[in-house]
Amino acid sequence: MCLKKTCLTLMIVSGIYSVSAVSKPYFNPAALGIGSADPLIDMTQFQQLSERQFQTEGRYFVSVSVNRQTQPGQWIEFRYHPVKKQLLPRVSRKQWLMWGLRADAAPEFERADDSGLIDDITQWVGVLKVTFDAAQQSLDITIPQRFFMTAAQRASEAALWDHGITAFLLDYDYRIFHTADRHHRDTRQSLSLSSGFNHGAWRFRHQDYLDKTTEKQSWQSQRTWGYRAVAPLKSELQLGELYSSDPLFDSRAYTGVRLVSREAMHPQDRQGYAPVIRGITAHSAQLTIKQQGMVLRQVSLPGGEFEINNLYDGLQGADLEVLIEESDGTVQHYFQPGAYVPEMLREGRIKYTLDAGKHTRRKEEPDMYFMQGTAAYGINSFLTLYGGGYAAHRAMSGAIGAGINMGSAGGVSLDWLTHQQAGACYQRYRINYQKMILQTGASLYLRAGETARVSDSNGMSSRPVSAGRQWSGQFQQPLSGWGSLSLGYRYSERTPHQPRKRVHYRTSDRVWDAGYHGNFRYIGYGVNYQYRKSDAYQRADNRISVSLSVPLEFGGQRLRSNFYYYHQSAGAGAQTSVSGFAGDDYRLGYTLHHGYQHKTETHRRGGEVRWRHDTADLQGSFSTDGNRNAWNGGIQGGVVIHRKGITLSRPLGESNALVDMDGVENIRLMNTNTASSDSRGFSIIPQLNNYNQNTVRIDPETLPENADIAEPVQQIIPSKGAIVPVRFGVQKGHRVIYALKTMTGSVPFGALVQAKRADGSAVSGIVGDDGEVYLSGLPDSGLLQAKWGNSPAQQCGSEIAVPPENQGLVTMTLQCK
Repeated sequence: MCLKKTCLTLMIVSGIYSVSAVSKPYFNPAALGIGSADPLIDMTQFQQLSERQFQTEGRYFVSVSVNRQTQPGQWIEFRYHPVKKQLLPRVSRKQWLMWGLRADAAPEFERADDSGLIDDITQWVGVLKVTFDAAQQSLDITIPQRFFMTAAQRASEAALWDHGITAFLLDYDYRIFHTADRHHRDTRQSLSLSSGFNHGAWRFRHQDYLDKTTEKQSWQSQRTWGYRAVAPLKSELQLGELYSSDPLFDSRAYTGVRLVSREAMHPQDRQGYAPVIRGITAHSAQLTIKQQGMVLRQVSLPGGEFEINNLYDGLQGADLEVLIEESDGTVQHYFQPGAYVPEMLREGRIKYTLDAGKHTRRKEEPDMYFMQGTAAYGINSFLTLYGGGYAAHRAMSGAIGAGINMGSAGGVSLDWLTHQQAGACYQRYRINYQKMILQTGASLYLRAGETARVSDSNGMSSRPVSAGRQWSGQFQQPLSGWGSLSLGYRYSERTPHQPRKRVHYRTSDRVWDAGYHGNFRYIGYGVNYQYRKSDAYQRADNRISVSLSVPLEFGGQRLRSNFYYYHQSAGAGAQTSVSGFAGDDYRLGYTLHHGYQHKTETHRRGGEVRWRHDTADLQGSFSTDGNRNAWNGGIQGGVVIHRKGITLSRPLGESNALVDMDGVENIRLMNTNTASSDSRGFSIIPQLNNYNQNTVRIDPETLPENADIAEPVQQIIPSKGAIVPVRFGVQKGHRVIYALKTMTGSVPFGALVQAKRADGSAVSGIVGDDGEVYLSGLPDSGLLQAKWGNSPAQQCGSEIAVPPENQGLVTMTLQCK
């Protein structure tokens, strides 16, 4: 109530002293009942306060709006500008970038230090507008469009990437399996450990695996490597035991170094492939871009040339509908081909990998050092060229390819590779075709490839390469709300390399499949058929299956019942199951299942339970068929060791956040898969999105009654692998509205009030009507001081004492002497 009254008073006072823009603001003391002969408050200070909207310099928690988009509220320091006669925010360059101001908005801003505070941004960017409303505690910022970055563009600014804290981290996955029948019992345990250390932008990782059975035990140190972001190149540098992973060449393990470009470091609206839209307008115009009826972009254009190069990749393969409506009534309407294959890049985009090191080989084989590189470049919206090379001792490979947007005919990629090693020569050809049929919404995918031996001079290649060919096709057709139909075919043929034999045995495998899947309200259903003919088996296999999924409700809990039936050449079988979750936050998951195999007339029954704890995931299951019993269990979790202690977590993700609640426990975040703060006020948020803006938000319902928080929402942009610190300034203490009384009445309006905490920090507020002031985070006892002038008569103080049993908002009268 007091806060509403204070805001009302401020608005009334603002109306009293509002004058024309050319006049100097002046307060009439009589308007507030303050006589000039016996002023209750220092009028010089009062006049200065009026110019600053009754706000003194200092830190205030304000709501922020940038170009009418609400940003997380935060504490901001304000300084008084004597020329502009207003309080201006004093924030860092990094914060301005986070709000969307382009790094190149002004030369001085571009050169400024990221963490240094800027007193007056309008000195550098004059067209930027900053408005601080003291009564509403709001900061409104207007950035012209040419200087403004979207949220997607902001995330790609390296200055905003948070590399996190120095920390040790550990992910563990322990599982135990036990089977027993009349004659034999067997127990097997496994433990996977993924450990790491973060320092600055560097990430170091190591993987171990323990496998233990009744008879033996083995421990494997699997892999050690490190990596870091290289921001200027939008790339990642990797060192240690790595895997080459470019689609042109076979993936192989090696020890060495790798530099690879990262698509995730680019703005989201410039990732993947999308064509560039160009055109010319004679007048100002409205541009609308659609894809399959969905509006992708709608912008206003000035007259002249324009270019749209930041469309999201969206619905790949569908053409883009472009509509331009000029102010004089002229309309341009056309379609831009959007055909796509995975190899295609945006116009002007470069993608590359560079690998060098030693192949991981068997102990008896000699070391084999190599170098490998690949690159792809988007020539324009219709053509992407790619290729690469590989070189090692007595081995060499080269590849070249192209991705082509053929417009209404679809998209196609073709590549050719040649490999020579120890006198043998092999060549590989591949083609990939994709087409979306706009009239029906159908999609067609065709792939073909062949690897052939061209020559083998000595028949002693140290790296055998099998000749073969592969064909595949997939057709998908949506049926207008009645599900979707799919048809597919796969053929593979392989001739193993056997240099010492004159006869080569060729094996082939053919698979035809068809399926229909759909949903009726909340009921899901599907039918699949597969025919497989392989040289590895004497007879062909026919398999047909039917699935049905039905939602249920029992005892207020939502369940789902699933039924699956199959029939194939080897026999038939069926399985039914019921699964669901229990608890208010669905921590407990369970499944009961029953299966039947017709050929052996065997029934198999069992169940599984899963529990999502704040510090780990646990699960256990049991099954039996009457003759053989099996049960297993497991626990997965994570540990983060940082300078403030050890924090347990559910399984960690690639990037995570360490949330600090200032020692307050049992506060929950509204992010998914997060835990409540532990006894020391810490919790972990796993699975953050790398190089993207992540919002961390506190659930206000979980705040204790004696706790308050100024910044309930924060935004972070983690680099890959980071442990990002997120500190919420939770003020644990009493919330009190004091009515401050003096010997002659009440402490006057506008007086500054401070109360000291035990740690030396202060709680402050400004007096409103009737001497009322709101303070939060107060200790049980302490000293309060109020000041409304420089003379001793314009100051007072008092000891405060709030009974510990008083929780929530308390209203008290205090005599200030």
